[in-house]
Amino acid sequence: MARTARLGPLSLVLALLCAPVAAAERVLVGASLPLSGPLAGHGQAWLRGLQLGLGLGPGSEGTERTLTLQALDDRADPAQMARNAQSLAEAGAVALTGFGTGAETVLPVLTAQGLPLVGVASGSEALREPVHPWVFHLRAGVQDEAGAMVIHLDLVGLTDVATVSQADVLGQAGRHGMRSELARYAIRPVAQVELPVQADAAAVQAAVAQACTPQPQALVLMLEPVRALAALQQARQLGCGRLRYVFNEVGMRLLAQPEGAQALKGVVVPQLLPHPSQLGSPLVAAFQRAAGPAGVAPSYAALEGYLHGRVLVEALARCGREVSRRCVAHTLESRPLEVGGYRLSFSPHDHRGSHWVDMTIVTADGRLRR
Repeated sequence: MARTARLGPLSLVLALLCAPVAAAERVLVGASLPLSGPLAGHGQAWLRGLQLGLGLGPGSEGTERTLTLQALDDRADPAQMARNAQSLAEAGAVALTGFGTGAETVLPVLTAQGLPLVGVASGSEALREPVHPWVFHLRAGVQDEAGAMVIHLDLVGLTDVATVSQADVLGQAGRHGMRSELARYAIRPVAQVELPVQADAAAVQAAVAQACTPQPQALVLMLEPVRALAALQQARQLGCGRLRYVFNEVGMRLLAQPEGAQALKGVVVPQLLPHPSQLGSPLVAAFQRAAGPAGVAPSYAALEGYLHGRVLVEALARCGREVSRRCVAHTLESRPLEVGGYRLSFSPHDHRGSHWVDMTIVTADGRLRR
């Protein structure tokens, strides 16, 4: 397998020659990732994992084909994500992947172009309900995370729970997921505080103080990263909660920042894939076999990118010789697929491929421990 790469200020193009042929069919896969800015480390690791996943595919059922990956830098800016999606669509991408928080901005492009987004690095329920015909989710959503938090609370025997949420899609999804699970376990929150969307730092501090007044055993934060950081710092000062919880997207974004990593010590962060050192997982074992020779450090970001690459290769393989955007979507909906024991199942009426959630806690040195 020959491989070439070119890195520019906004894009990296990786050509994976799947067979030594004179005139191979070109198939373009597009990705949008934060390759610069505060989340650059996360985006670069995700990209390296994606490259590994795509590199495992020998083509599609004997089809002689050149698979090309073009990854554009979005700097975690939703407006740039939309521009990247349009650019990749016009370049002829057969499928997109990546993106992240704020990816709702790309939905009009997907609809207009009939372009599948195979895996989006966001748990947003706005991307999941109602079902979008061109968006396929490889990770669990916020409601799944909230439900898993309640199960974990029951497991560790904490029943006095306080929540602080924001009055938006994230907060609504988190509250809904927690409410249904709390009722199942007969747990009633001792405090539920909701912040307006435009709440400032003073309002966040007041909300945390209110939530902590009944001295809860656990504090669950359904807040975006900036407010979550302020809330965690305030809760620590107040000595509030034996355990504190944040959602995956928030936790992983904060871990990428020195100040955030400090505030996250002892905080529980749900994970949506097996731990990257968990060699008992066939997915992780396959990832590490590919990552070692390539010099890619194991991480959740790289593992997620790897999974997305493997799923894309499988979808393209199922299309046989007639690769098209519609075929990629149809093959994903037609029957379940499994990548290293990680099972994904889609249908025309349900694009939530996975509901898998595990719990980790942030250690004093900023690592994630199961």
